[in-house]
Amino acid sequence: MRAFGKFWVLLLAVLMWGCTSRSLPDEDVIRHIVRLGAEAAENNDVKSLMGYVADDYSDDAGNDRRSLRALLLRRLLTGERLTVFLRDVDIEVEGERALVDARVLFVRGGGRVSLSEVIPDEASALRFSVVFVRRDDRWLVRSAAWEPIGAAELL
Repeated sequence: MRAFGKFWVLLLAVLMWGCTSRSLPDEDVIRHIVRLGAEAAENNDVKSLMGYVADDYSDDAGNDRRSLRALLLRRLLTGERLTVFLRDVDIEVEGERALVDARVLFVRGGGRVSLSEVIPDEASALRFSVVFVRRDDRWLVRSAAWEPIGAAELL
C-alpha cells in the first residue's frame, strides 16, 4: 500500500467519534478519539470522521477539508479492509490546541487480532503528527503531517 493512501486511512482513524465531556481530562478525550478513529478506519466510516475535521483544515500535502473528504471517499471505494494498530501515541495538550504524535501499522485485510498474526509483506507503517484544536467544546483536527517508516520497526 502506498504511503499516500496509508496516510488517509490514518487520518480517517484519527478523526473518528470523540468524547467531548469536560469530566475527562483533555488528553483522555483525545486518546479516546484516536482509538475510536482506528476502528472507524477499519470500517471505512468517512461520514462520521468528517464531523471531526475543522472547516479550516489543511495539511502538508496542500489538502483542505474538501479535498480530504474526496480522498477519504476514494479510499472507501477501494473496498479494501484494513487492520490498524496504534503504537506509541503521545499527546501534548496546551490550552485550546493539542498535538498527537504516533506510529501506526496498517495491515491489508481485516480481522487481525494481534501483531503476532501480521505477515510483514501485508503491512506498512507511518509516523504521524496531528494538530487538534478545541472549538465550541469539541476537539477537531486542524492539520496533519506524516512520513513512512519501516513496518518491521512496529512488529
